[in-house]
Amino acid sequence: MFCSNCGETILEDVNFCQKCGVQTMKGAEENVPIPRQRNWEKELESAVETISKEMEKAFSIASSELKKALQRTKEKLSKTEKKGLICTKCGETNQNDTNYCYKCGTKLNE
Repeated sequence: MFCSNCGETILEDVNFCQKCGVQTMKGAEENVPIPRQRNWEKELESAVETISKEMEKAFSIASSELKKALQRTKEKLSKTEKKGLICTKCGETNQNDTNYCYKCGTKLNE
């Protein structure tokens, strides 16, 4: 007799192939329960735990990088405020309290 899965020669009175572990026709006919080969619940729990830890690390790094980016943006804004409003059309620097560029007339606060 041969295993239907791997082709290994097997005895007629076995319930499972000794090479690949598949249930034989005899095992199925006798309703022999198939043993659980792996504890997938523990593996899944472990995977979720690992993913959680990695996501915490990623969020921590992202948070740190965002804080740095915000700080750089604040610094650039404060420099811009000191210099005045820069016209997007002609590039001229205008006073902070003006609405239109003194050189080309473009609206500044859009």
